[in-house]
Amino acid sequence: METGGTNLAALSAPEEQLLLAQLRAGSREAFRTLYQRLLGRVLALCRRLLGDEQAAQDATQEVFLRVFRSFHTFQGEARLATWVFRIATNVCLTELARRSRRPQDLPGQDGAPQDDLEAPQPSPETLVTTDQLLALVEGLSPDKRAAFHLAFVEGLSAAEVGQVLGESRETMLKRLQRLRIELAGRLCGGAAP
Repeated sequence: METGGTNLAALSAPEEQLLLAQLRAGSREAFRTLYQRLLGRVLALCRRLLGDEQAAQDATQEVFLRVFRSFHTFQGEARLATWVFRIATNVCLTELARRSRRPQDLPGQDGAPQDDLEAPQPSPETLVTTDQLLALVEGLSPDKRAAFHLAFVEGLSAAEVGQVLGESRETMLKRLQRLRIELAGRLCGGAAP
């Protein structure tokens, strides 16, 4: 699965409306543009929520299938990217709920070789901080991980994160503030600052 490099959020409102009109008219090129611009961001969100590369890729494919099947229902009340993130979050939360209802398969149980994903290694000075932060985020509930990723990785506003997660802007501002305090407290040894 290739990741796209261009950011859909960088589209102006008229450009986004044109893309949406082209999507509704059945333009394959418009869907390809949407896919290329959001693929990397959706995949990153799915990785963050699911914690497994193959599951994230499967979820990402499901997200774009759902987008393709339902973009004609998009009302335009939110940005197009925000709507796609909402779909991605729902797909991942559904997968996590499904996983919680069945026994977890252990990696490598089927005898298949385990893939070692080659990731760039951070410098020794940042390794501890990066590892600590990632461990803290992974320890959060799925809805908190989603909020963290959308706000602090994707850079969505509190209102946009609220749209994705079905909360008001004010509620999301409070949740993000509590999330910052919780992470800072855990990072500092469990005591909230």
